[in-house]
Amino acid sequence: MSQVGQLVYSKFPDLGLRVLASVQVPVAIRRAFVFQVVNNRWSMSQPPAVGYRAVYLLQLGPAQYLWGWLYSMAQDGGPVPYFLCYYRNKPLDDAARQILLAYLEKGPPTWVDTPPADPLPAVDLPELSKYTPVRPGLRLTLPGQAAPSLDLFTANQQPSDFLPVPTLAPLPSRWPWGLGAVGILLGVAMVGYNQWESTQPSERDRTLIQTARVLARAGDYEQCRSQAAAVAPDSALRAEASVLQGECTVNQPPLTLQGHRDTVWAVAIHEKKLVSGSADQLIKFWDLGTGTPRSPLLAHGDIVRALVLSLDGQTLVSGSGDQTIGVWEVSTGRLVRTLTGHTQPVWSLALGAEGTLVSGSGDRTIKVWKVSTGRLLKTLTGHTDRVYAVALSPDGQTLASGSEDRTIKIWDLATGQHRTLTGHREAVRALAFTPDGHLISGSWDKTLRVWDLATGVTRHTLIGHQDRVLSLAVQPDGTTLASGGRDNLIKLWDISTGSLLKTLTGHQDWVVAVAFSPDGKVLSSGSKDRTLRVWPATSWGPTP
Repeated sequence: MSQVGQLVYSKFPDLGLRVLASVQVPVAIRRAFVFQVVNNRWSMSQPPAVGYRAVYLLQLGPAQYLWGWLYSMAQDGGPVPYFLCYYRNKPLDDAARQILLAYLEKGPPTWVDTPPADPLPAVDLPELSKYTPVRPGLRLTLPGQAAPSLDLFTANQQPSDFLPVPTLAPLPSRWPWGLGAVGILLGVAMVGYNQWESTQPSERDRTLIQTARVLARAGDYEQCRSQAAAVAPDSALRAEASVLQGECTVNQPPLTLQGHRDTVWAVAIHEKKLVSGSADQLIKFWDLGTGTPRSPLLAHGDIVRALVLSLDGQTLVSGSGDQTIGVWEVSTGRLVRTLTGHTQPVWSLALGAEGTLVSGSGDRTIKVWKVSTGRLLKTLTGHTDRVYAVALSPDGQTLASGSEDRTIKIWDLATGQHRTLTGHREAVRALAFTPDGHLISGSWDKTLRVWDLATGVTRHTLIGHQDRVLSLAVQPDGTTLASGGRDNLIKLWDISTGSLLKTLTGHQDWVVAVAFSPDGKVLSSGSKDRTLRVWPATSWGPTP
C-alpha cells in the first residue's frame, strides 16, 4: 500500500474539535472527509456509546479512496469521536483491496494524540505482519461468492462484541466498483448486500470529461468547471467530474490589483465595488469586473487604517492615523463630514445596521457615534493600551473590543458596562462576530480563538499561522473564517470545527486586511506588498 495521506478528526485539549490533515491531502478531499464521512457517521446530538467502533471505506473517484476507523472515546464525561483516516490516490485492484480490508480488520498502525505544530505527516504503511495495531480493528464478514457491490452499515456494539482479527478470506476475482461516489461504512452487526447496476457513461459525458481534462491542463479553470459540471448526475463519470471540478476550483488564481504606493491597510466590498485604504493616505475604489480603479480620494493626512461600508453600499466610513474619521458619499466621492475627538490614530471601525458607528483608537478609548449626524454618543474607557479592533454583534446591542493590553472587552452598548475575556498572550489585533453571535479574535500570539460569549469560554483555538495574526473576516453565512498574518499567508478555517481548510499564498509581505463580500462569493485582501488580491469563492470555497 506504500505511503498514504492522513486525516484525523477528534477533540484535542485546548483546541476543541479539529480536522488535521497531511499536506498530501487536497482541500477537496478534506472537505469530502468532513461532509461525507464525519458529518454522515457521527451525531453530536445522539452520539454512539463509548466503546463503539466502526471502519469505513469511501470511494470518491476511480482512483481516490478514504478509509479508516471510527472510535467513540470517553472524554469530559461523555463520548467523543476519533476518526482516523487514510487517503489513497491510486487505483484499487483486487490485491490492493484485499490488503486494505485486512488493515481495517487488524487496526490502525498510527495514532495522533497531540496535534503537531506542522501538518500531519504522511504515513508509510508497514507490512501487515510487521506491526501491532494501536487500537483493534473490526472483523468483516465478506461474501463467499462474487457480489456486484457492498452496501454495509454499522451498529452500536460494545467492546466485548468485537472479535479477534481473523485471516481474511480471498476476495472474489471480480469486484466491480462504480465510478460514482460510493460510500461504504463497514460495521460488525449487520452487513447487507444489494444489487447495483453500473450505468455506462454516454458518449456526451466522455467528451465532456476529456474536454475538461484538456482545459485543466491549459489553465482555463472556469471552462474546466463548466464542462465537468455538465456531466449527467447519474453518470458513471460523475465522481471523476466532481474531482475535476474540485481541482479546477482550488487552482483558480486570484485577481491582483496594483495602484497603491504603500501598505494596503484596509479593504471593504459591496457588490461589484471594492474599496481600499493605504499608508499612501489614499482611498481607492475598484471595479471588480475589470480590476480598474476609479479616481482616488485624497482622504486623510495620514495612513488610512480602517474602512467600513454601510449595508446599502451608499456610505463609506474611514479611520486614519490623523486621528479623524471621514464619512463619504460613495456615489459622488463627496466627504459628507469629518468626526473628531480621538487624540491618537483611529485603528478600527464597526458600523451597525441602525447607523451606530464605533471607533477604536490608540488613545485607549472607544467612541460611539451616530453616523447620520456625526454626533458623539458616548466614550468607553477601560483598556490600558491601544484599541486595535472593534466589532458589533448581529443585533447591534453588544460591542467587542480588542487591545494591545491582551484583553477583549465585551460591552453592553445601552449601559456602557463591560466584562473582560482573557486568554491571548499578546495583543488582540482583530475581531469579528459570527451570524449566530459567537466572537472570533486574532492575536499577535499567532492564534485565533472562537469564543462562547454566554460562558466566556474558548470553543476553539485555531493554530496555523507562523507569525502574528493581523486581520480576520467571517463569511456572511457563518461557515468560513479568513485570517491574514505577518507570515504573508491567508488561511481559511471551518468555524464549526476549527479545522484549517486551505492556505492562500501569493502576497509577498504581511496580510493586514481581509474582507468578504456581502454575498460571500468574494474574499479580498490587502498587504504590505502594496497590492490587493481578489479571491473568488471558486478558488477557496466548497468543492461542488
